[in-house]
Amino acid sequence: MAMKINITDPDILGSLPALRWAARRARELAVRTGTPCYIMPGGRIINIAAGTRPENRRKPSPKPRRKRSGAAR
Repeated sequence: MAMKINITDPDILGSLPALRWAARRARELAVRTGTPCYIMPGGRIINIAAGTRPENRRKPSPKPRRKRSGAAR
């Protein structure tokens, strides 16, 4: 029989949704950038971003060029 605990601390109550949000964002970032993201379902370590395609990855934006001043050197 599971023991039921009454928790009244708002920080503790909000921690589970915050952890779920962070995990979802980590998975999205791993898939988008192709970086490893490991999970452990059933005791096995799995990289969930290993099968992502390169075209799904976000490409870095080019650096803007500086404008030269009108004075010649």
